[in-house]
Amino acid sequence: MELTVKQSVGLLKRGGVIAYPTETVYGLGCSVSNEKAIQRLYELKQRDANHPVLVLVDGISMMQSLVTEVTAETKILIDRFWPGPLTLILKARSTVTDSITGPGHTLGLRHSSDAICREILALYGQPLISTSANPTGMPPAHSASDVKRYFANRLDGIVDDGFREGRPSTIVDVTCSPLRLVREGDIPMRDILETIEEMD
Repeated sequence: MELTVKQSVGLLKRGGVIAYPTETVYGLGCSVSNEKAIQRLYELKQRDANHPVLVLVDGISMMQSLVTEVTAETKILIDRFWPGPLTLILKARSTVTDSITGPGHTLGLRHSSDAICREILALYGQPLISTSANPTGMPPAHSASDVKRYFANRLDGIVDDGFREGRPSTIVDVTCSPLRLVREGDIPMRDILETIEEMD
């Protein structure tokens, strides 16, 4: 079922799992606090529950509701690269479910620059789980047609906004010093390091 942004938000609030575009590829999303929806998302992805998913936020204020601390270094990266394809790993608050956190109760967060994605978040008003809309080990979905091919009618719906052909986000762990590159994606690590060096 193809969804409008308003319909997608209604489904999210009712515990649904949807697909939607980001600035990189299409993602699967659901509530960060609905355990049944989270479990269903993992089953759709055929993904080990020990492999965490990232969370989309609409800015630093929403992010602070999920993490224990935002360092000066982290704020510099946010100012430079958000919204955009940078995922930051931070320490999650105790209130965040273990179902979506990684080792040491950490959480990956990103602020997408995609207009449709941002519209969903603005209307939803809550953080949104995001993981690429493909079964684990398969190529990412660049269109609603790709999503349908992977999941047929097992999703509650898809927000279709045409083709997306971005590289995956760059993932940086900022819980350690020096920070650690987890995955180099659309943003080169040298740009991250140069930004940090400018602080000194």
